[in-house]
Amino acid sequence: MNPAVVVRDLELPGRATETRRVSFDLEPGDIVAIAGPPGVGKSTLLRMLSGQIPAQAGQLQVLNIDVQREPRRAWECTGYLRGDGESFVWSLSAHENLRQHAAMKRLGAARIDRQVRLQLQRVGLGEVAEFPPRSFEHDDRLRLSMAHAWLDDPMLLLLDDPLHAVSPEAAEQFMATFDAWIEADPRHCAIVTGRSLRPFVERCTRAYLLRERWLAPIAPRNLP
Repeated sequence: MNPAVVVRDLELPGRATETRRVSFDLEPGDIVAIAGPPGVGKSTLLRMLSGQIPAQAGQLQVLNIDVQREPRRAWECTGYLRGDGESFVWSLSAHENLRQHAAMKRLGAARIDRQVRLQLQRVGLGEVAEFPPRSFEHDDRLRLSMAHAWLDDPMLLLLDDPLHAVSPEAAEQFMATFDAWIEADPRHCAIVTGRSLRPFVERCTRAYLLRERWLAPIAPRNLP
């Protein structure tokens, strides 16, 4: 079985750090946690893996896609969630935001409405689907971000500090949804980054610590 992610000598800058070269693999079924302080490059790493920003690497492959050559295809095939902010169209309803996202992912017309309804119900936004996200509290914005990330059941999730500043209730819902997604297919895999990743300790197969000069493996039990 081919690796789900292959990273070789990826040039990873940080806001306040020098550029490092990082390498790691992700196998189908892996749940990998990457912890580190703000500004060290965690978000940049996930955005590179998802094809959102250009990357320079010896090899950068996601789900058998060469991200450097086909960044758009990599973005379409992965689920991406950013916990401390999201690019919503604030004037559109949650339903229309998700529908627009599905169209950008190039889902077939016959699947878009079904997927939008399914994900809104899954995260508990069915009753407020016609309201714009600018009227949402932080927890409901996380739920809409979850619906974006889980759209069309991706094989790979990239989760950027997903539980930042959320309530215990929203965190519990997130973890329950995440667990259900893991159990749905043994090939499902994820990379989750954050300052504190304790809720993910029992679910991780591998963990790393990202610092100013290096990416080092650590035992999941030692995650901050």
